[in-house]
Amino acid sequence: MQSLRDGKTADNNAEAAVEISTCKNGSENKELYVLKHLFYYKCVFHFFRYVLGYPVKWIYRFKCKKYKIRSSHFLMLANHTMNIDPIFEAVALKRHMKFVANEAVLQYGGEGKAVKFLQNPIPKRKGANASDTVELIKEYLRNGVSVAMHAEGNRSYTGETGFISPRTGELVKNAASGGLITFRTRGGYMRSPRWAKHSRRGPLFGAVVNEYTREEIDKMTVYEINEVICRDLYTDAYDEQRRHMDKYKGRALAESLETALYICPCCRGISTMHSSEDLFTCSKCSYEVKINEYGFFELRTPGKDSDSCAQKSDFLDTVKDWDKWQREYIAQNLDIWKNHIPEIEKPIVSDGGMVLTEVFHNETSKIISSNCRIELYGDRLRAVFDTACSDGAVNARDEIKYCSTADSGSVGFMDFMLSDISRLAINARSGIVFTCRDNFFKLKSDKVYSNLKYFAFYRYLTGRKYV
Repeated sequence: MQSLRDGKTADNNAEAAVEISTCKNGSENKELYVLKHLFYYKCVFHFFRYVLGYPVKWIYRFKCKKYKIRSSHFLMLANHTMNIDPIFEAVALKRHMKFVANEAVLQYGGEGKAVKFLQNPIPKRKGANASDTVELIKEYLRNGVSVAMHAEGNRSYTGETGFISPRTGELVKNAASGGLITFRTRGGYMRSPRWAKHSRRGPLFGAVVNEYTREEIDKMTVYEINEVICRDLYTDAYDEQRRHMDKYKGRALAESLETALYICPCCRGISTMHSSEDLFTCSKCSYEVKINEYGFFELRTPGKDSDSCAQKSDFLDTVKDWDKWQREYIAQNLDIWKNHIPEIEKPIVSDGGMVLTEVFHNETSKIISSNCRIELYGDRLRAVFDTACSDGAVNARDEIKYCSTADSGSVGFMDFMLSDISRLAINARSGIVFTCRDNFFKLKSDKVYSNLKYFAFYRYLTGRKYV
């Protein structure tokens, strides 16, 4: 059994939910205002469900089992395989649901504004405390509004269902209203791996796994609820693929694979793997694999150091197996990584072209640097400023220090001690978000790099379990 798993919400969302729960004490106009907006969101939801239903089924070859829901309202928990999972879940369940969405999605230009205007999802900030989101979900459920959430919080990089927070069971138990529906999608990862630049063409399946009524939930402990959630939502895309062997055709199947796999299994080089079309090659030892239409690796070139290659005795033919190996490699060499400190050793990993932003409690933000290099050491994450920061950012931050280097003169840098970082998460394929001493920061780059390696090293270096 898979192990159990861990923003400020938008003011209009919070006000709407609270107004619904207090409408008996509020004015009649306030009650009508809230109901009017709820009716609007339901109409938009069902309009797009009808309009998009058949085209989605045809374009994505999506098949779903019919299911008659018993609960009047519910919390729907699903695994997360594609960015457009909510569309498939809406088509399959045919009931209005308030979706929980990553806050970054709602801030993504015109698309984010459109999503917010049409459905106004419940926002969740990655890398930050989720208590506001949890309370808002409970408020909607208490007032008869169904809520949909992807329990993992992240799309899987490896095709295997990720960590599900134990707080999920507490949420279900303490909601005190509504049933629980578990929904699982198969084929989404093979169609659109999180790391992939291009999607593929192939079958997609979705089905309700179980429904638990409020009466059944009340008889269960939090531990039992977490157990059934993890059991119902667990899937391994590669195990499923070995059974069905469906073809997923597309172009440049390996493109951007280095965002997920960052250590060469042959020479152990970090950030030496690079993708091109269907090939994945190490620039250091020339180790090379090809990814086929079934999603598996085929060995092309053994590599110059093939005698010490991790692939020699047991070929790692999936992203899941490769990722498991590279994480074990990090864990086995922790003593080496912890000795990498500034002025003594080079950084463990580093990447340039990063934008560093601080987000404040009132949802405003300030760019600290639009072009910096991040360096991860055994005890800290350092941002090195390649270009001058804005005057406001420099004047406002005492943490920015300066040192002299032989090649570039005076360089500014800002250290985030790993012991001070309480939360660190990855966002999309190029984002890192973290909370350091109650301050919230974002890192993003337009370059192709692995944000996953920073997450992995952070977890192991701070003694946290990789989840």
